[in-house]
Amino acid sequence: MTRKICAFLAFVLTEYERMTQRVWILLGVGLMTSYLANVLRMVVIVLIGYYTDTGETDLQNMLAAHSYAGWIIFLAWIALFWGIVFQFFGSPTRAEIEAKTVIPRNRGVRCGICTESLTPLLPGYRCQCGKFYHAACATTVGECPRCHRKMRLPQTAAEPSA
Repeated sequence: MTRKICAFLAFVLTEYERMTQRVWILLGVGLMTSYLANVLRMVVIVLIGYYTDTGETDLQNMLAAHSYAGWIIFLAWIALFWGIVFQFFGSPTRAEIEAKTVIPRNRGVRCGICTESLTPLLPGYRCQCGKFYHAACATTVGECPRCHRKMRLPQTAAEPSA
């Protein structure tokens, strides 16, 4: 039983980052069912020893029951417990995952046409409405997509010198 508890505890402590109420409930239910599975295993061993009471085979039957019934009960416990855990505590839904996912914000200014970041290396243009554009993007469009004003680019901004 100690191995079951240690394995279960190790799983819970490594799988979950924070010990929330849900994890504590999972841990408590797991420990309780592990204890009950061990009690059931001992009851089966004693019953087999009691009902197979012959002088020659009672010890062999109890050893066989301890080995095989113990494994059968342990596997049944694992199947039942994890079936219940995944049914009630299943993995988070896509909405929960997306709610926890933080999308990093790009703090730089972006071009209103190509949506790439504006950098000091590329010449830029600011429309009268306040929107920023690459000078090359502004010359291809000719007017601001936001306010539809004609973009007046200085010649040096539109055509950088070599």
